[in-house]
Amino acid sequence: MELTDLTQEQKDKLYLKIIDAVKSGGADKEVMELILAEHPKLVYIKEQDYKDFLITESEYLKQRLEQTRAKTEQLEAEYSALKAHYEKSVSKIAQRLRMDQQEAHSFMDWLYSHNPNPLVIGLRPILEIISIYWRLFKRKKYIAKVEE
Repeated sequence: MELTDLTQEQKDKLYLKIIDAVKSGGADKEVMELILAEHPKLVYIKEQDYKDFLITESEYLKQRLEQTRAKTEQLEAEYSALKAHYEKSVSKIAQRLRMDQQEAHSFMDWLYSHNPNPLVIGLRPILEIISIYWRLFKRKKYIAKVEE
């Protein structure tokens, strides 16, 4: 069995142990013994195979790191776009229903907690009826809950 025969999960664990051993000042012989202790089926390891393994694994981990960074940036952009859309919706609601921003935020929180479907927001008559209900009954209860 060779280093290339290991699964990716085994390679990742082994690579981290090798890096820790090298950082703590372990010599190549100690690292080889660590590898053999971890995977006894690796009867012997050529030095070139060991170096190739380290290079390949570090390139793989760098590639995964770049993919993770790209995905994180994409998710952050989507989150900020959603947040901007939410704030725009809140300001529209505040203008249409003559509320201040805090009331509009609490109204939107209440609305989404009772009906998470955002299509309701586009239906102006229903929204106005809900806002009247909110103003008359729920507003006092919601504010009392928040203050507690």
